[in-house]
Amino acid sequence: MSNIPYPDVSKSEQRASLGLYHYLKQAASYDDELKPSEALPGSPFAEDEAAVPKLPTKQKAHYLLSAGYGCLLSLRRWLGLKREGQELHVTVYTHGGYALLRNALECGATSLWLLEPDNSKDRIRRMLLLHLDEIRNYESFALSMGDSVAHLNAKRTNIDKYAAQAGLKKWNPSGPNGPKIKGQKADKLPSMTATLNYLEQYRVPETEHDMPWLSAWQLSSGFAHGKLWAASTAQELIPQVGSEHEHGATFHVRTKLESVLAVTVAAYTLLEAGMRRYRHLSNKNDA
Repeated sequence: MSNIPYPDVSKSEQRASLGLYHYLKQAASYDDELKPSEALPGSPFAEDEAAVPKLPTKQKAHYLLSAGYGCLLSLRRWLGLKREGQELHVTVYTHGGYALLRNALECGATSLWLLEPDNSKDRIRRMLLLHLDEIRNYESFALSMGDSVAHLNAKRTNIDKYAAQAGLKKWNPSGPNGPKIKGQKADKLPSMTATLNYLEQYRVPETEHDMPWLSAWQLSSGFAHGKLWAASTAQELIPQVGSEHEHGATFHVRTKLESVLAVTVAAYTLLEAGMRRYRHLSNKNDA
């Protein structure tokens, strides 16, 4: 390892470190609220469960939110955030953090998309589409492992039964196993890009570090897939002090904490929007 000194931490990095500490500490506070619990009688979640007892909407949303906040807690460990008196210690690695943020953003987007409708049948439709997607993804994995997938046909049949049981009159899931009802638009999951574009209407800017949810997902996805455009956007090359010579210099790759903070704020606010809907649907409907 080079013993050439590294430039002092800038004021903007210090502010970003404090911001990360704040948001990730707040993310940890949701742990108790996300403990598994039964749907409250009279709540919208209870209405969903009465229609499809085998696949509760609340359970699916709970898992998505728990996974999303879990990624933020893992990010806190990745950063090594530790406060000692007035000092805040941060350890930043080149890779890993943005992949966690990408997962948090996707979990937040999927949970908010699932819980957005006020109508129970619309929530159930989305929940069943998510379960069909789970079946397709597992099928792809099982085939790559050389495992049998014959039992999945029964699972798909059950999904269709649940749709009928819930009174979804126009149930036409896309894919090779869908019924392909002539003249009827297919039910299918929107892409993550389309989902985030749609959900942007619910984003309420909070700070100077705010970034559109789609932009945050695109940047974190670029990092997760090893794309150089993402690295050049959220990292910078800093010449190490005293390393300059006639042919150039030795450069240090610095992860911009300001960029990490911007994407973290996006992930946090997206999960928080999903959490607000989760709370609303968990409470008794007095209407």
